[in-house]
Amino acid sequence: MTVKHNEDPTDEELMTLYQSSQDQIGVQAFHVLFKRWKDRIWSYVAKKVKGIEEREDVVQKIFLKLHYSKSLYQQKYLFAQWIFTIARTTIIDHRRSQKMQPMKGEFIKNHEEVLGYSEEHSYAVDISCLSLEQQKILHLRYEEELEFKESTRELKEALLPEIL
Repeated sequence: MTVKHNEDPTDEELMTLYQSSQDQIGVQAFHVLFKRWKDRIWSYVAKKVKGIEEREDVVQKIFLKLHYSKSLYQQKYLFAQWIFTIARTTIIDHRRSQKMQPMKGEFIKNHEEVLGYSEEHSYAVDISCLSLEQQKILHLRYEEELEFKESTRELKEALLPEIL
């Protein structure tokens, strides 16, 4: 691979240098890639991961994965696509490792958490501590997409014969 002297090497050229060099040239290529991409990766991770320490851990894991999988990179792919794919999968792995049930009394912030799923967070919440009526209301509201008034009315209609 040749790099023109008056132009900065592309990310793809740098990654190829990093792949093929075990010496200082490879280290320098990685250093340039890191400088170019660390802020973009940080911004991406900041949108998906809460807490500065967690973000730092995730960003570090992304660049470690880049290092360990450098032999898999093919120059026919844009480096941006490759590193953001690594970032996305690292964030998914991080979220999976962070699956936690809310502690008793913890405020549940949105309805997806109550149901045990969301597009952003795929984790389950145990709603078995709720009464059957409360569980049914949640099911009607979020699974059948009824408004709370409608779901409450349906529940009352379902329970009315049991009361009489």
